[in-house]
Amino acid sequence: MADMDRVRTIIWSGWAKATDRNEYLWTPLHFCVRSSGRNLGDIDHQSRCTRIGSMLLQHGARLHAENRMGESPLSMAARESTTMSALFQSYIRVHGASPKMQRGTRLPWEIVR
Repeated sequence: MADMDRVRTIIWSGWAKATDRNEYLWTPLHFCVRSSGRNLGDIDHQSRCTRIGSMLLQHGARLHAENRMGESPLSMAARESTTMSALFQSYIRVHGASPKMQRGTRLPWEIVR
């Protein structure tokens, strides 16, 4: 996982955006969730992922952006990373759910429980 300063510099310089995608339609937020899920026992790594994920969200990253497999960062977090899932829950509580979500839609962590 990249460090916070590098990610911040890349985004602020305009070299990349929080909404960019690769050929598999993965966004930086997808990679952040995956990295968190693969390093669950590493508290320092979880902290870095949370800070980077927060910054990506502040710069327009989308929780519901689906990759070619139909996975969004939100659905991946519900399955792979309690840390990122908690971040996303907090984000949704403060900023609301995406306008694309219909009223009554259950969020991934509600389905998993």
